[in-house]
Amino acid sequence: THYDPSLPLVLAADASNSGVGAVIYHRYPDEALAIIYGVQKFDQFLRGRRFTLLTDHKPLITIFGPKKGIPTTSANRLQRTALRLMGYGYDIEYRSTFNFGHADVLSRLPIGPDKAFDNQDPGEIRVVASIQQDSQQDLPLRAAQIAKATQKDLILIQVYKFILSGWPLSISDNLQPYYRIRNDLSTSHGCITWGLRTIIPTCFRIHLLNYLHLSHPGMIRMKVYARRYFWWPFIDKEIEDLVRKCPSCTKNSKQPIKAPLSPWPVPSQPWQRIHIDFMGKFMNLYFLIIVDAYSKWIEVITMQNPSNKSTILIVSDNGNQFTSAEFTEFCTRNGIKHITTSPGHPQSNGQAERYVDIVKSALTKGLYNGGKIDDILSNFLFCYRTTPHATTKSSPAELFLKQQIRTIFDLLRPDTFDPSYTTRCRYIKNFDRHTKERYFEKNNKVLVRDFRNNSNKIKWTPGVLINQQGSRLWFVKVGNHIWRRHENQIKHREWSTDDDVITLDPTTMIETGTIDRNKCSSSSSISDQVSDTIRRSARLKKPVHRLIEEI
Repeated sequence: THYDPSLPLVLAADASNSGVGAVIYHRYPDEALAIIYGVQKFDQFLRGRRFTLLTDHKPLITIFGPKKGIPTTSANRLQRTALRLMGYGYDIEYRSTFNFGHADVLSRLPIGPDKAFDNQDPGEIRVVASIQQDSQQDLPLRAAQIAKATQKDLILIQVYKFILSGWPLSISDNLQPYYRIRNDLSTSHGCITWGLRTIIPTCFRIHLLNYLHLSHPGMIRMKVYARRYFWWPFIDKEIEDLVRKCPSCTKNSKQPIKAPLSPWPVPSQPWQRIHIDFMGKFMNLYFLIIVDAYSKWIEVITMQNPSNKSTILIVSDNGNQFTSAEFTEFCTRNGIKHITTSPGHPQSNGQAERYVDIVKSALTKGLYNGGKIDDILSNFLFCYRTTPHATTKSSPAELFLKQQIRTIFDLLRPDTFDPSYTTRCRYIKNFDRHTKERYFEKNNKVLVRDFRNNSNKIKWTPGVLINQQGSRLWFVKVGNHIWRRHENQIKHREWSTDDDVITLDPTTMIETGTIDRNKCSSSSSISDQVSDTIRRSARLKKPVHRLIEEI
């Protein structure tokens, strides 16, 4: 603004070794400075909220108010102050000095000098200096820093010279990655560039990788992001190693690719292996479902309370009824081999789980039309037991009872050839197209699925493999506990923990077993062994010739 003799003036004077100076201030800058000071001091409380700004200087109502805005004749200092306040939402109001005592008294009672602060400890000064130095190193890199480090890098300085003067006929192995892209390399302001990407010296590569991994975006996103700005040899492999060794990424990652299907061996007779599971609570009842693996025969037992005593080769899940001491004692006393599946992996007991859905669906449909639950269950079991199964091509009654149950339909006997072999091998082949063979050994450091706290989130816990049971089941040492997990619930780990040392007694290990998977190795061998099942006689029938018709 222009000089106005009617306004009060403030004279500020100071002296230094190089001279003296003085300036006359209007009252506006002082009052505006007080507003800026208060807004900056309480920024964390004011930002994002609308507040009322009180001042005892009425001209600031017009300058900082929302109606007239900043006058064009205002000094640049006031314009800059108004621009800084545009980042806040406020309503400015005037209040006289008599009603403005709380702020007015603070402006007249400044804090005196702090002798304890002025006399700083030299040790504290060094600590602050080291913190500032570390913070400067974490600042974003500039092209000038890259250019300076390029001239000090033993490999990049050679590449820089070769770009300017030409490449020799023979080069060392560490220059081979640059030699392959020599026609695309160029220099710019002391930096080596490959298209739009800057070649990073060795000293800054770890810093940039850590910055890329700051938000744990994953391998693919890190590679895509890095390819837009910078490059160095084997950067993709370094990104993959960084993500694999990050405990946070590996513990919270998704499920790995499923292992190839390991089918159960085909039983040779009924009741050689059964699958059991509970269904319910459904209509205030529990249903114990038993499936014979050979004949697909179903037994459904209605129960009021699925206790340990009422539940008696068995494959089941890890329900409390199947893992209790009473059930284990019963199996031991009667020579029953009880195999439980991995926790959280119902696919291992897929037959029982599938039949739970079938029985529940049948009961729901039957109750919809009315009737007693016992009658509905009996009709369903009779129909299912006499219907040919899609896998075995025979009814469960034929395989279980060695004869077909008499019904209103006349079903033909199947041939001695087992057609389920073809179906199972075809199913295994289709399933294995989306799988990947995974190999583990004893003492491998791995991550295993953690099912504690009944959480639905995917969590992984570090452990060490102890021993293998079957072809897909492993015992894992996690802390002071031994967990049993399927291969689909295990993945490799490349970082170490304090619990990686195994101190268990070898005599406590469980003997392992293997299942031959080569039986269904190829579809060509299957087709050679399989022939079409002939259901009726292939004899040619000719019409009867009668002598009387020929006369």
